[in-house]
Amino acid sequence: MTTALKSIKSLSPLLDRILVQRVKAEAKTAGGLFLPESSVKELNEAKVLAVGPGGLDKEGKRVTPSVAPGDKVLIPQYGGSPVKVGEEEYSLFRDHDSCIAYRTTILTEHTTSAASQTSSLASLILPKIDHRTPQKLTYTHNQNFIHYIADAPSDHPSSDPSAGGLTYLVIASSSFGRRIPFGYLVEIKSQFLSRYAPSTTDFASLPPYGCADFNPRLKELMVKFGTTEGGKQDALGDVQRDIESVRGIMTENIERVLERGERIDLLVDKTDRLGVGAHDFRVRSRGLKRQMWWKNVKLMVLLGVVVVFLVYLFVGFGCGLPAWSRCTGN
Repeated sequence: MTTALKSIKSLSPLLDRILVQRVKAEAKTAGGLFLPESSVKELNEAKVLAVGPGGLDKEGKRVTPSVAPGDKVLIPQYGGSPVKVGEEEYSLFRDHDSCIAYRTTILTEHTTSAASQTSSLASLILPKIDHRTPQKLTYTHNQNFIHYIADAPSDHPSSDPSAGGLTYLVIASSSFGRRIPFGYLVEIKSQFLSRYAPSTTDFASLPPYGCADFNPRLKELMVKFGTTEGGKQDALGDVQRDIESVRGIMTENIERVLERGERIDLLVDKTDRLGVGAHDFRVRSRGLKRQMWWKNVKLMVLLGVVVVFLVYLFVGFGCGLPAWSRCTGN
């Protein structure tokens, strides 16, 4: 949204806001030839016109801006709040930056810093980031913290390997600490990968600012997480949800281990009972074996006695029982 004012002097920036005017490119060549408007490129150089008193840190102390009226600074191609006074256009920036890059190629950004020192930090940090392993680090630069999350190919095993070269970076005042910026980075990573699916997007082939349509979303999330109390609460809520998720997974794993322990105890008890049952079976089988043996012995003795008695009877009948007269001399 463009703001219309009658005089630029009537505008005083608040906190860490900085008012700049972009330097206009020359409309004619060194030989005096005038160039058409379509051939005149917009410069990224600007002049600082007014500076706010500075933001507040955690202790409520004023953080003095790093630039002063009259300084010439570099500004990004996109970002800032436009301010129009008559026919002149100005821009109002804040002192923090955010971008998503593949290796050293910035794909999308929202840069709201008019200080050349801050706006050049991302270009200095990106070449130093190693994507062989996932990283989540913070660097310090004066009153600014540089936070970034760097993906590695191991983060996207089933997707295009170029997704392993993405970096999510934000430069913020040290007053924000680490919790809020990293909550912001986690959120922009989630939304960026939802819009540009790694399975169908070759990030390595994208040109600089190839995902520039994501710039407004970066700005919205930066305002949500970095400049409002609700954003801080959202960042805290994201961290708490992550902690609760990890806690739930740990609790579930512990319950599974305990359940497995109970099953093992049950198996041990059953094994003990089977062992005792096997011992009783062996004892009983031995007793039964002895009993059957004695029965067989008794049966054989009885059978022998019967046979002897029958033989006696047959012989006796032939010899004339009971006197055995036929078999004796009498």
